[in-house]
Amino acid sequence: MDMTAAVSFFNGRISPVFDVSRQLKVLEVKDGTVIKGREEILDDDLSVKIEQLAAFGIKVLLCGAISKQAMGMLLMRNIQVIPFVMGEINAVIKAFIAGNLGRPRFVMPGCRRRGPRWLERINGIDQTQNPADAWRNGKPGRYGGYGRRRGGW
Repeated sequence: MDMTAAVSFFNGRISPVFDVSRQLKVLEVKDGTVIKGREEILDDDLSVKIEQLAAFGIKVLLCGAISKQAMGMLLMRNIQVIPFVMGEINAVIKAFIAGNLGRPRFVMPGCRRRGPRWLERINGIDQTQNPADAWRNGKPGRYGGYGRRRGGW
């Protein structure tokens, strides 16, 4: 596994929201080992921030919560996103390299029940389909239904 990965952080922990994060740890990973790591300061503007990640050659981003807009911009730059990660930065990096990020201690509260199918959908199986929009495309949802129109529209 040779790649350049990045972790957004604040105070030694994964930053709770990527969109407002300014600190990034860039990791050069080769054969399951971090061979080089450096810290970068990111711009406040989201589009500039995404351009910075692309310029650093990032292939995988580990982060906390992330907006749909930021997720879309990163996916357009072919940057794989592993969202809703939490924990101390060094423990998260070790878990990422070992393939153990799915453990409950690294998943943000409220995101634990989504399971591996949700993560697969975000990271490559169907990045274009938002499950909430399935009824608009004429495709049934998880349980064969098209959703209920709640909210008065």
